[in-house]
Amino acid sequence: MNMFAKALSKTLVASPERQLEADSDWTVVQRVQSGDVSAFDNLIRKYRERVYAVVYNMTSNREDAADLTQDAFIKAFQSIHRFRVSPRSSLGYTGLQ
Repeated sequence: MNMFAKALSKTLVASPERQLEADSDWTVVQRVQSGDVSAFDNLIRKYRERVYAVVYNMTSNREDAADLTQDAFIKAFQSIHRFRVSPRSSLGYTGLQ
């Protein structure tokens, strides 16, 4: 699972607010999958700082963290057509398949 998928799955907990947030994210993913590539900007704005923080904690280097964050979003965009929801998953999202 890439960093984007991990960040997205962290929004999924039992609270109704988090479920609404996850549903909103899934709607954006579906828009991107349907060809609205500009919708991906919403996901970048929402998760950029969170992904950067995770990567920075792993690398302790700002430049590397920025580069790797960008790489993570590029890979997420390139793979978004494989992102699916499975009703069997306890988290709702199964991530990239």
